[in-house]
Amino acid sequence: MRGGHLPPQYRHHNYVVSNWRGHHLSPPPRGYHWVQADGRYVLAAIATGLILQVLLNP
Repeated sequence: MRGGHLPPQYRHHNYVVSNWRGHHLSPPPRGYHWVQADGRYVLAAIATGLILQVLLNP
């Protein structure tokens, strides 16, 4: 999954984890955000959906 692209249905703001601290996630780098998808936390580029990291249970 790393290096792949987040499916379009998960690029909506409903899936973005804005309280990443509360979920024990690291701060996203500039231009990235955490998304919760299929029971995983995915760190993906905001503009392209390119996946940088996937966590099952942080």
